[in-house]
Amino acid sequence: MLLLAAPAPALAQSTPNKKEALQQRKAQLQDEIDLANSILKKTRSDKQLTLTQVRALEQKVRARESLIRTIDSEVRSIDGAIGQQKLAISQMDQEILVLKDKYAGMLRAAQKRRTYQQQWAFVFSAESVSQALKRLYFLRQYARFRSNQVAAIKNLQQRKSEQIGVLAAQKDQKKVLLGQEVQQKQVLVQEKSVREKAVAQLSKQESKIAVDIKKKRGELQKLERQIQGLIADEMRKSREKAERGALLTEAAQVGLVAGTDFNDRTTLVQLRKLIAERRKTTNNPAPAGAASLATASSTSFSLTPEAQLVSKNFEANRGRLPWPVERGIVLQGFGENPVAGTTGVTIKNPGIDIATGSGSEARAVFEGEVSTIIPIPGANRAVLVKHGQYFTVYSNLAAVYVKAGQKVTTKQALGKVADDQDSGEAVLHFELWKDTYNQDPTYWILRK
Repeated sequence: MLLLAAPAPALAQSTPNKKEALQQRKAQLQDEIDLANSILKKTRSDKQLTLTQVRALEQKVRARESLIRTIDSEVRSIDGAIGQQKLAISQMDQEILVLKDKYAGMLRAAQKRRTYQQQWAFVFSAESVSQALKRLYFLRQYARFRSNQVAAIKNLQQRKSEQIGVLAAQKDQKKVLLGQEVQQKQVLVQEKSVREKAVAQLSKQESKIAVDIKKKRGELQKLERQIQGLIADEMRKSREKAERGALLTEAAQVGLVAGTDFNDRTTLVQLRKLIAERRKTTNNPAPAGAASLATASSTSFSLTPEAQLVSKNFEANRGRLPWPVERGIVLQGFGENPVAGTTGVTIKNPGIDIATGSGSEARAVFEGEVSTIIPIPGANRAVLVKHGQYFTVYSNLAAVYVKAGQKVTTKQALGKVADDQDSGEAVLHFELWKDTYNQDPTYWILRK
């Protein structure tokens, strides 16, 4: 039986998604580096670097190191693709040899039936008409097979030529990436040198930095206590609202009439007393097992159905929340942070500090309701936004665009981040809370 050669296997290309992800990562890191450069350019040559600018320099070094690792990943990815291309070309070479060998065999067979007359003699020498028709069909199939073999060889040769072109392009791309990697490593060496000099410069001001850190630590602790108090007050109001709603329902069930037997000024204690008295006079005791909302935990919310949905949606977007500024770099992370230029000095951050461009706006990371505007001595103002049982804090705002009780949408501008009058730095302090416990925001916002 005559069989055509199987086509060459499809080439295993490098996954486009991986390539796109690496390119996006490179663009993000380059943007971080550019933003750090813009922050550092604000420092005049005759002026010492501030602590914020040294942190920006450190972040730039980290971003540069990540950029080099990303380029290296691209190179490794291309190396894998080049290996696959070479394997595919080798397989095509083998298939072309097989096809050519089969075609040569057919040519040798054709030499034995050199003439048209010999082919017809082969047909007419059949012992029956049926056998003659089979021989004629065989000759036609044989001729068609030879033609198909020629086409298969040409097709494989064309595909091989295309893959060689792809391979050459990949090698050129690898060459460009290796050049970028070398260049970035050279810049990294320079930036590390600048960073070390800046840290050494700061170390000469260690006593002044320690005083500044002590002041900053006090400001952060004061803000943290203030936020805890505000959230606790929100929780109390939420519980009272839920309890009042339940008592109003119970009052209606026992026959008490709003406006006649009680009004909006009636306290919860008075309302409970009225319900108890009515149950006693009507011989209508409270259902067995009924629990009072007054015993609810003081560390959790009593949420309305709408607030429960907002809280659930907020939690479902963990790791996918947008950044609180359109463009920024994290200068100081959550928790304990060592202070550059000092020995053993750390500062505990209840949130994260994000450096951004001058004139930038803080924006809501999720839909919610503005709980309050907090005036902070030495830190301008802060906006506290409620998302069910979650809260987000946007501090160091020079101007605020929203007011307490206002509903906000995701990415809605809340205010303008303040610029430092001396250095021109714009740094947003961002916090995220669940009930009265602060969370690490880096696990909630989109990773860069």
